[in-house]
Amino acid sequence: MGGLQAGAGKRVVEIPRDYLAVENFGMIHDPIHARAVAIRQEKAESAVILVSLEITSMPGEETEAIRTLIAEKTGVREENIWVCVTHSFSSPHLLPDHFFQSEAELALKTEYREALQSAAVGAAADAVEHMQSATLAVGAGDCGIVASRDIETADGWWVGTNGDGPTNRTVTVLRFNDPAGKPIALISHFAIQSSVMDQSEFSDGKKPVTSDIAGNACRKVEEESGESLVCMFLIGAAADQAPIEKAVNETFENGEKIHTDLHEEGFAICERLSEELKKRICEIAHEAGQSQTRTNSLQENVLCSQKAQSQCRKNEADGCSEKAESCEANPDEMTEPVIKVASAGLTVPAKHMNRDLHSLRPTRHAVYEPDGESETSIEAIRIGDLALVGGGKAGADLQDRSVHHGTVRIWHNTDLYARQRRFQIYGG
Repeated sequence: MGGLQAGAGKRVVEIPRDYLAVENFGMIHDPIHARAVAIRQEKAESAVILVSLEITSMPGEETEAIRTLIAEKTGVREENIWVCVTHSFSSPHLLPDHFFQSEAELALKTEYREALQSAAVGAAADAVEHMQSATLAVGAGDCGIVASRDIETADGWWVGTNGDGPTNRTVTVLRFNDPAGKPIALISHFAIQSSVMDQSEFSDGKKPVTSDIAGNACRKVEEESGESLVCMFLIGAAADQAPIEKAVNETFENGEKIHTDLHEEGFAICERLSEELKKRICEIAHEAGQSQTRTNSLQENVLCSQKAQSQCRKNEADGCSEKAESCEANPDEMTEPVIKVASAGLTVPAKHMNRDLHSLRPTRHAVYEPDGESETSIEAIRIGDLALVGGGKAGADLQDRSVHHGTVRIWHNTDLYARQRRFQIYGG
């Protein structure tokens, strides 16, 4: 077996201007993008493609349609294609048909769907076309711009900022280098909702479209690199993980809602927090790129068979620096693939959700209302000793249980109306 190949692509999502009004958006402050990273083992028949869209969520049938189109365009198997969202709250949704009042509005939805598909397919095709020999390094560090959004008020528990609940502030970065050591792509993973500008309105009463923290951080990384680098963002398990500052804040006093909005000034927060995330991504990527020992170690593990990796770990646990004999084997003689994809379906209990968010109030007594069962899946991509794992019930203890040295959970293929599926990357 040969080494790794990697390529990356990025396309702007051309949102139909008339579609903005459907959710009271008035202008595009900064464009939203589709980014893609393609990874393949040299001499392998098929690649793996990760696609990230800077939107809040996407129904399952829409992500399946994008996977099909990418497979048709690139020849990569559908099961090897992951479609993820950054969970930016300030991008238009692909709303269900019953939301629209006229055929003209439905036609606008079709235009928006096609724009998302075109950008995703174009980015994926570019990534596959530009694949080249690559090495992979992994780094991680903390970023303090996120905290739990669960806060206790006099009226009960509510959604706010800077709660004292559990928070994972780890940023994991996968760096793919070309043979000269220059980065081809960065995949950054962080459990944060891009919601600084969520529901914020400008002085004209209209909301701005923005890629918020995640998209702006990635754009800043790309601009600072001065190269054709693509920086992709993959969200972790961030259901209650919010930025430490937001443009809009809502609280209650004696049952009365108090709403504040910084309007245009909210973008100063978005700029500051995305700059901090950009800085950490760049620092972590730089350290990973400079750590030749780490990179070499990963490449060696990539070329090990599963049995040899287990023996290597046993030797390390026993305090022995020797590697298993088969770790030194000729890569062309290996039978275990460097990159492997697997999935398993499962049925989980479903919960009824109140779709009228405006009716929600603080509470001290959460009511769990069963709603039958839901189908979800656990999916995984393994690249040597690195694992990208996810699914609807991928818990925080998954990393501790993993047999791989590295594992990262990514929020993947969010179905707005039925289920949420999260994925995790475990990085070194």
